[in-house]
Amino acid sequence: MTGQMVKEMMCGARARIAGLMLALCWAPFAAQGSEFACFGLMNSATTPSVEGSEGMFYLTTPDLMMSHEITRENAQDLARLSDVLAAQGTTLIYLPTPTKALGQPQNLPWSATDLGDDADIAATVYDENIERLSRHRVRALNARHVLARAATEAPVYYGPDPRLNLHGMRALAQAVAKGITESPSYANLPKSVFLTGVSGKVSMHSDMRLDLQEHCQKDLPVLVRDQVLMRQGSAPQDLFSGATPMQVAVVSSAALGDGAQGFTHHLQQATGLSVGQYSLAKGGSLAAMTAYLTSQQFQENRPAFLLWEQPIWQNLGEFGDQPMRELITAAGPSCEVPLPLQYNKDRKLYQADLSRLDQAKPYTLYFDNDGGQAWAARFIFTDTAKQVRARTIYRSQDQVLAGRFYMPMSGFWPGGASHVDIQLGGSYGRSPTLTACLQKEAN
Repeated sequence: MTGQMVKEMMCGARARIAGLMLALCWAPFAAQGSEFACFGLMNSATTPSVEGSEGMFYLTTPDLMMSHEITRENAQDLARLSDVLAAQGTTLIYLPTPTKALGQPQNLPWSATDLGDDADIAATVYDENIERLSRHRVRALNARHVLARAATEAPVYYGPDPRLNLHGMRALAQAVAKGITESPSYANLPKSVFLTGVSGKVSMHSDMRLDLQEHCQKDLPVLVRDQVLMRQGSAPQDLFSGATPMQVAVVSSAALGDGAQGFTHHLQQATGLSVGQYSLAKGGSLAAMTAYLTSQQFQENRPAFLLWEQPIWQNLGEFGDQPMRELITAAGPSCEVPLPLQYNKDRKLYQADLSRLDQAKPYTLYFDNDGGQAWAARFIFTDTAKQVRARTIYRSQDQVLAGRFYMPMSGFWPGGASHVDIQLGGSYGRSPTLTACLQKEAN
């Protein structure tokens, strides 16, 4: 072997070693054990994730977070809402949907532990939330138990997406149906025969899957669902477009789908009751519930059962006391203390005198825009010393606008507010009205 040949072999070996070292340096460790040759999942700007087994992906937020708490104040508000609804003939069932890590923990990777996730602690915290609600007499479903049991038979979530699949939807619907049929008021309700079926399969769009695919060399599973329909009986309706009153109202976030995912279909079949649903993807379930309870549809046709689905990681008290006090007031009977309104043409707002109200009592102001479309209402309170405090209620851009706003009179000066100016974002109705509503104290 000549010296030139040895030199060429040594150069080639160095090149191969250099190439191997370069590949190892640039290939993250996670990619070496990835079923889909994924890399840099944690560095994603939109969906930081970890890859579990069998093609199951988990978002670092909220899936790997463990501090989701329903506080005592949250539980008290839900108890008051439940009591007010029950007094008017509606049974509230609260469904705090768990994270994907709680609903299907068996596919979590070891890297989740490295990031601080402890499945046992997370499950304990969730269960304690359900127990806290039960102590406050709130009918709440432990969806973690339901989904985790169902996940031992088959996946309850889509792999590269946070949503429940048909198996998960069916399991939740059956658990909710059990809670409804065991209620004392269920026996006296008229029943119908509903039978579900499927008609082919439909591809689903998934933002998360598209984001993940940018970090994976192999194709991720495409989301495909069965197209659920009613073989017998009328199909579930949208709560705002249904021609007839619904016996069960489902108000939810995107977690329960838009009605085409099969949840409401299976709920109808399992209960024999007509079901209507309203969900919001952007505004979430709190905005959806606000739109429904403040609507004319709800006031005129109250359902026998109201299922409120709310993701466990979304705090009901995030925006202060106004949203829940609005729901509690709207759920009750009509308010009884009319307050005359005067329209100020120069300032383009309504004004009302509050001096005759007992400021020591927990009043909530109810402004009805008489059908005018408004996406915001600003309440500007003033006291006798001319001190001013302004508060604004905003509606989500994707929710139905009822033109009704409820503002609690709390957190004011010792002497309270003497008058209020109300300015709307949107158009004024023909004859707006203002009423003061007196709420009961929390238990």
